[in-house]
Amino acid sequence: MMWLWAALIVIVVVLDMTTSNILYSWMGLGFLAAIAAESFGVSLPGQIVIACLVGSVSFVFGSYISRKYVRRNIDQTPILTDKIVGTVHTADREITEETQYKINGIYWLLRNEGPTIHPGEQFRIVGIKNNRLYIVKEN
Repeated sequence: MMWLWAALIVIVVVLDMTTSNILYSWMGLGFLAAIAAESFGVSLPGQIVIACLVGSVSFVFGSYISRKYVRRNIDQTPILTDKIVGTVHTADREITEETQYKINGIYWLLRNEGPTIHPGEQFRIVGIKNNRLYIVKEN
């Protein structure tokens, strides 16, 4: 039965390589424990229990370790929408309630949440909702 456990290890490693989750390989530790148990003469039902217990425990702890490592070591670069909120721009035409406007080379639908913004005045982007940039006149 050692070939079965080895095949399961290969399957979980290939599964992790295709999904890039690095979660299923932790189950491979349970399969390795089953191989070790077989070498000590443990019966097949005992090997299955050992594989399930060790695999489940290593999966829980491994996923915790993986999440902690990923959060700490992967750069959390803000996406475009996170970068644009809070920026100040100068109006080149009058903005009343809602208008299409080009900001940073992208056309957005602007929703003015305050008084009319006249050409030359500044406005601040305060939020994004439903593909609209919400703006207010900058004082």
